[in-house]
Amino acid sequence: MIVIERASLALVVDDGRRGRMHEGVAWSGPLAPELMARANAAAGNARLAAAIELHGAITLRATAPARLATERGDVHALEAGDALTIGRDASLRVRYLAITGGFDVPRVLGSRTTLLAARLGGAGGAALRSGTSLSAGTDLGDDRPPPWEMRADEPLAIVAGPDHEAFHISAITELTSQEYTITPASDRTGTRLSGPPLVRRGPDTQPSAPMVAGAIQVAADGAPIVLGPDHPTTGGYPVVAAIASRDLGRFFARPVGSPVRFCELRS
Repeated sequence: MIVIERASLALVVDDGRRGRMHEGVAWSGPLAPELMARANAAAGNARLAAAIELHGAITLRATAPARLATERGDVHALEAGDALTIGRDASLRVRYLAITGGFDVPRVLGSRTTLLAARLGGAGGAALRSGTSLSAGTDLGDDRPPPWEMRADEPLAIVAGPDHEAFHISAITELTSQEYTITPASDRTGTRLSGPPLVRRGPDTQPSAPMVAGAIQVAADGAPIVLGPDHPTTGGYPVVAAIASRDLGRFFARPVGSPVRFCELRS
């Protein structure tokens, strides 16, 4: 499989590098794991087999017979020489393209993405470019992902963060009673939200602390930033809350410009 052309970011992702935060290495798994699992299920793979994460469009040409699938469940059987273009989906921030057997990229530090980045000669993760050659592996499976829906009109559950002393006492109430919008200044490191600013107390004087995907940091101007899978392992902005793990994929699947509302997690 050869990449002919791609628009915007396209990269190979797998289940990431868990257990390396103490070494300064972020998880760096898929932005929306549920969508990747759906593509892999349609391809007949294990749910987190290495797949292509698309932030735009891509065109590939098969160099041998191959079977590919998307997060929609669309399956494409290609013969050698056939080309396939996967375009944007206006309802999703990212799309996923899986190949039966998973993309065969060796693991480094528990993840396939690190070595591929080295092969491509640069930083920025396992980013693909025109001429990149990929092949299928043997990462097959029959584990079907649980039912999953975007439910874009439903609020996302959050839990209060550790830095309550850095905010006005009403910060969580403000966060859950107002609507925010995902801005174009967003990537896999952090998703910036525009909307009513959250009131902070004092400057950034607290020491850096460990971070997790889904943490909602608040910059000095009061704007929330939701950390993604490529987040820094430590950070200095105070954390007002974190998106519950059950809703994290739904948040990151929403396209730029989407409205976002939050609610407190109920047990």
